[in-house]
Amino acid sequence: MKLKPSSQSDIADHFGLSKPYVNQLINGRVAPTENTDEWIKKICLYVGIGS
Repeated sequence: MKLKPSSQSDIADHFGLSKPYVNQLINGRVAPTENTDEWIKKICLYVGIGS
């Protein structure tokens, strides 16, 4: 059984985001906006590191 998410691709597919955008979010290369903060929170919850 493979656990998800196991890649940035899994995250992009789950949220309907582009793979490059997910990479930029994770690596901190996007403008600090409310939208950016919201996506980071959602991704953290999805991967199990948020509360």
